[in-house]
Amino acid sequence: MKRIILSLFVLFLSCNNASAQNSKDAFTSTGYPVPRFVSIRSSEAYARTGPGKQYPIRYVYQRKNLPVEIVLEYEGWRKIRDQKGEESWVHNSLLSGKRTGLIKSKANVKIMRAPESDSKTMAEIESGAIVEIEECLKGNWCKINAAGYKGWIMRKNLWGIYQNEFFD
Repeated sequence: MKRIILSLFVLFLSCNNASAQNSKDAFTSTGYPVPRFVSIRSSEAYARTGPGKQYPIRYVYQRKNLPVEIVLEYEGWRKIRDQKGEESWVHNSLLSGKRTGLIKSKANVKIMRAPESDSKTMAEIESGAIVEIEECLKGNWCKINAAGYKGWIMRKNLWGIYQNEFFD
């Protein structure tokens, strides 16, 4: 009797675990990590209330390269979150893996020649500007390209990268 109860318990745990795994994978169809940052591919992208053309349009994004965060995937559709925290669904053909960031500081941000606070200032970039992110080092610095200026800015001034994300 103990053996039957133990077998049923093990079977219950394995079914429960498989069910949890399947529900987790239901909204990650590409195998890429979710959440993750990407950018809007075109200068006009329709964002809908659900994952399909039959759903009403909620927003029209009109900024090419605007960074957005993918929070769910469903077949060819991606649920995204923008810098204001608004969520909607866009077709994956409207997104690019190109890493961009949005300057979130209220004041102009200095682009530095090297990833050091006492480095020479190359230019200043205004709040709300979109920049290409080339790499982010461990620590506080990310290398960007903004209007032909390549340099370093503090990570805290960018929306479009996770606090502990590093890449080159």
